[in-house]
Amino acid sequence: MIKIKHFESICMYLPIMVVCILLGALVRLSFISKGADSFTANIFFMAVIFTGLVVYAGLNLLLHTVYDVIKRIILRRRLPVLVNEPISFSPVISDLQEELKAKKEIIINDRLNVALKYTQEQFALYTSEPDLKSLCEYVTAYSKNEKIENVKAVVVHTLSKTDLYHFGWNIWKHFDRRNQIEVARFLKSIFKISLKDVEEDSIKSHLRDDEKKGIIKIEKNITA
Repeated sequence: MIKIKHFESICMYLPIMVVCILLGALVRLSFISKGADSFTANIFFMAVIFTGLVVYAGLNLLLHTVYDVIKRIILRRRLPVLVNEPISFSPVISDLQEELKAKKEIIINDRLNVALKYTQEQFALYTSEPDLKSLCEYVTAYSKNEKIENVKAVVVHTLSKTDLYHFGWNIWKHFDRRNQIEVARFLKSIFKISLKDVEEDSIKSHLRDDEKKGIIKIEKNITA
């Protein structure tokens, strides 16, 4: 590759060298014909050759520089401008969130409906219709972890404290709650007449007493 480049350089400068020598010779002859001495004529001869080569080299370098600049400008215009637009996942994420939210709502509603049906089946014969309706409203509030205000006591007959404890345990387990003191507080607030002499801690500790005794028994799954 180096030899080829040298050969190309020689081929490129050789014609210019020949032209410069010819011009230098003409200038030398012109000075000699006008009476100049050989030394002066030779100096002008060499000066013409040197000047010609320098001018050619300068023009060659300038043309190469201009060519490179023009080439870059043309390439920039031809190349497409790539705009890095951020990919938006917002619609996809939003749709997924809505879908998951809808599925969660269905599960929650199904679980609540099961609990309400169970409540109605267990208390229909042992309380009044208005109190049963209120009880279902309280169970709904408990399922949503809402604070129950202005509680009207649900009056029951025939059912024992153990029955109420078992009901509380079954509801607590059905809604998959962690803190049993909450369901104890729930029972104490809505069955305040039946459980008026029992503290919340005592209710909590007796939720599973005599699992198979009473009208309302402990259930592994109230949907069964």
